Amino acid sequence: MCAVRRLRTDQLGPAFLRPARRRSFPETCMSPNAEPGTPRMSDMHPLDVLNVPLDCANLIEASAGTGKTYAIASLVLRLVAERGVRIDRILVVTYTKAATAELRGRIRMRLVQARDAFRGAPTDDAVCRALIARAEQQERENRKRREHRAVHEKPEGKAQERADEGGTLIRWARRLDAAVLAFDEAAIFTIHGYCQRALADHAFAAGESFETELLADDSGLLEEVVQDFWRLQLYNAAPVLVMQALDAGLTPARLAQQIRGCLGKPYLSYDEPPAPDIDTAQAAFERAFAVAAECWQRQGIEVGALLHQAELSRTSYRLASIPGWCAELDAWFAGEPKAALPEKFAQFTYAKLVKATKKGATPPRHAFFDCADGLAAAVEALATAFEGWLARLRWQLLRWCSEELPRRKQRLQKLAYDDLLTRLAAALASGDLGKRLSESLAGRYEAALIDEFQDTDPTQYEIFRAIYTGRSQPVFFVGDPKQAIYAFRGADVFAYLRASDDAPARHTLAVNWRSSPALIRAINALFGLRPDAFLLRRIHFHPVEASPAARPDFVAPDGRAALQLWRLPPGEGDKALGKGQANALVAAATAQRIAELLKAGQKGEARIGARALHGGDIAVLVRSHTQSAAIRDALLALGVPCVLQSRDSVFASREAELLSRLLAAVLDPRHEGRVRALLLTDACGLDLVQLWALGQDTKPWEAMLERFHRLRTIWFGRGGFPAMFRHWLSDFDVAARLLEWRDGERRLTNLLHLAELLAAAIAEDRLTPEASLAWLSDARAAAGVEDETRQLRLDSDAQRVQIVTIHRSKGLEYPVVFCPYLWNGRLWANDEVLVRAHEGNPENPDDSAFGRSRLEFAAGPDSELRRQAVREELAENLRLAYVALTRARYRCYLVWGAASESERSALAWLLHPHRLPDAAAVLAAGNGRKSWLADDLLRADLDALLAAAGDTCTIQPLPQTGPGLRYRPALPPAERLQAAGFGRRLPAGRRTTSFTQLAEGRSHEGPDRDTLAAQPPAKPAAAQSPVETAAPRRDFRSFPRGAEAGTCLHAM
Repeated sequence: MCAVRRLRTDQLGPAFLRPARRRSFPETCMSPNAEPGTPRMSDMHPLDVLNVPLDCANLIEASAGTGKTYAIASLVLRLVAERGVRIDRILVVTYTKAATAELRGRIRMRLVQARDAFRGAPTDDAVCRALIARAEQQERENRKRREHRAVHEKPEGKAQERADEGGTLIRWARRLDAAVLAFDEAAIFTIHGYCQRALADHAFAAGESFETELLADDSGLLEEVVQDFWRLQLYNAAPVLVMQALDAGLTPARLAQQIRGCLGKPYLSYDEPPAPDIDTAQAAFERAFAVAAECWQRQGIEVGALLHQAELSRTSYRLASIPGWCAELDAWFAGEPKAALPEKFAQFTYAKLVKATKKGATPPRHAFFDCADGLAAAVEALATAFEGWLARLRWQLLRWCSEELPRRKQRLQKLAYDDLLTRLAAALASGDLGKRLSESLAGRYEAALIDEFQDTDPTQYEIFRAIYTGRSQPVFFVGDPKQAIYAFRGADVFAYLRASDDAPARHTLAVNWRSSPALIRAINALFGLRPDAFLLRRIHFHPVEASPAARPDFVAPDGRAALQLWRLPPGEGDKALGKGQANALVAAATAQRIAELLKAGQKGEARIGARALHGGDIAVLVRSHTQSAAIRDALLALGVPCVLQSRDSVFASREAELLSRLLAAVLDPRHEGRVRALLLTDACGLDLVQLWALGQDTKPWEAMLERFHRLRTIWFGRGGFPAMFRHWLSDFDVAARLLEWRDGERRLTNLLHLAELLAAAIAEDRLTPEASLAWLSDARAAAGVEDETRQLRLDSDAQRVQIVTIHRSKGLEYPVVFCPYLWNGRLWANDEVLVRAHEGNPENPDDSAFGRSRLEFAAGPDSELRRQAVREELAENLRLAYVALTRARYRCYLVWGAASESERSALAWLLHPHRLPDAAAVLAAGNGRKSWLADDLLRADLDALLAAAGDTCTIQPLPQTGPGLRYRPALPPAERLQAAGFGRRLPAGRRTTSFTQLAEGRSHEGPDRDTLAAQPPAKPAAAQSPVETAAPRRDFRSFPRGAEAGTCLHAM
């Protein structure tokens, strides 16, 4: 019998394992006609993983740290053991390769633990214990039925009794064992991997080719398509438009970057922009320019003299500046008409003169001032027409690429990752063929679990909706809309909200297993200050409970509060603190507190349980490269070792430029400018003075060039690039030079990573040295395209402070977290050229336009779609703040105060609900005006947080920084090395041996092939020689060949 017995329900551990009141659910898996008026997201119940229905769709909202992966693995255990579903018939889908690898490892680990538990091994896993108890209960019930049949049924009715004799516990254990043995066949995919498998397995039904090549990056192909469009459009355009486009910095690469995120999204709607009347606007501008130029050239001196009148404000019209303005107009009017006005042209307009005239005085009058007004208006009209032409150009480009790019891929038989989604979605929507395809895909897997579903988009959701709608199959959509932070990758939280309307069963995970009870209370208080904490009222904040599990205490010298909020100092006078000044103060204060904590850890004053706090326990979460660089520099200045984790491409690093200079210099050392460019880098260590001195003496310079000629010989020889690169590292002592810098390990790691990638490309594509340099140039140009193999690697795995972007930190946890930049309220949607947002009222699912994505090519600053885009960006910033704050286990630090643009930040929305009652108030808030966040008002609002959080939160001024503090990492204890003993006896001298002797002692040998290889091919009988065969030899060389003869000799 198993060592684990049936448990009471109060012993089942986590809250999502305890039985909940059963609800009645529809028989169909997904409701195709869900009533949209019903409130959905709030109709949530705690997940009971042991009793959740397995015959319909279930939406599981898993807040941060609530054991989402554990719940998914538990559902897999139920499906395998209880329902008898084979592991290869359970589909598990997530959105990244890293998450896929983690899920695969966790699910297999749980299956192995459950299998061992069913065999009698002790276990602490509550789900395993509950399943064992359920199996034993079913076995007892089956035994009672067998006993009842034995008494009351006839002997011929005992077939069922024999079928039940195996025992439920044994059957379930066998199922788990089979799942572990067949786990290599487990269907755990990324969303793209699943679509690729579905298209490959159903190529005929989906209309796909069997020879299609999958592209990791289709940016090169897109660039070709955009360049073709550029040639077709601009080569035949009016010269004025071409000049305007060039003056605006418009290039094919920039156009491709602008429209790339809009491709492959059939759900994106947009209208054709109106065609502007460029010719009329250009003619009006030329007339206005001619009139103003003629007036200026005749009376410019008189106009300049009028600006010296005492009636004008000298703040706007400084006497020393007027001659320069006049000279600028002289030069401008003397040339060809250009729509770009001189910088101070507005000073000559009558409208500006009226504003700058002192109170009670009369502004100066002149005909040129009226001409300047007319010319300024004409330039503005021409600029508006040009913007309309650009909007239409982008619309034409998007249409061109949407048609030409798929056509070109089909001709080349290539697909990009996103094409897998659109192809499968299109195949599922293609009438009867799509219906048969959906039936086949639904039949392939008996159950589906879709993880990270908050990162879905309309295309991905329509794929699963088409497959599982109307079927009685267990489907679980697992995600958290509060953590939907990947809009820049195409994720659409509105698709998640639509899915919540379709799912008949909705659950939550209510217990946080990550953070300490004090930190959980503080976070609950912060997000509980207003009911619309996430701006979209359909995304609710459900307060979570702390886990009952025991955890070590966190001790630090700066108090016991789990959430520590630092207040920025006030700005000067009536101005808010400048953003640059605030950034510098925050970086310095963060670095200082980290150094203090680490020094306290060395003294035993900062610890987790009995273990001293070290750098690996601390993470600083940032949003941008600028912020990460500021934190890194501040930490290194205090001697704190740190490591930067980023998804940035290594080809965007300065070491990529270094490697490019190296290849160029070695490829042609006769081009001395390339050699000098390399020698001036940090890797070679020369400065301008040293390089100049080297060039003054012929012999040293020729010796230097000879070194590069030797490198070229190595590169073009048998050693190739790897040998040349190693020789360069050694000859110029590159590693030592780079490691002299504070971020030396980062630099050296990048350089070696780049060399590894280049060497792999050379080997795979057989690149010549010239082609190698071209490949590196192309890779640097495409550095913005995401590729996991090209992401920056960790420069050290030591216990160092980690600097991580908030996006990368999702799914991770750290004992101590610093969030120093959540006060920054910059909203980038105000600057976007192409504006994307959602139509309809997100609070009213009855709205037919709800969640529909729309694109505008010429959205003005006051357009409704741009305002909606700004609101959606603010909502995502709130979700980013939630992700950042919930990464911590014990302690979290954040900064807040009146700084430039801080009133539009996520923290402003959370901390000041009365001052910001809705999104419109955020958009209308004064840009950095201190009056909006005066100290007394700020403190009054923060008191509400303190009242809700109690002693789990503290508010204090930003720590003051000062000289003298420096952290010195403790050196690891010296290890005494001892030579290993060598007991083997080496054979003396040279000897002759064989494979059989070397492999002596092997218990099994493969079949002998020597005799077959030694037999010459048989000749035709007619060709055989009639010469008499010589007598056989009798020496050692005539001994028979083969394994048996060899074994015989060795035995003798």
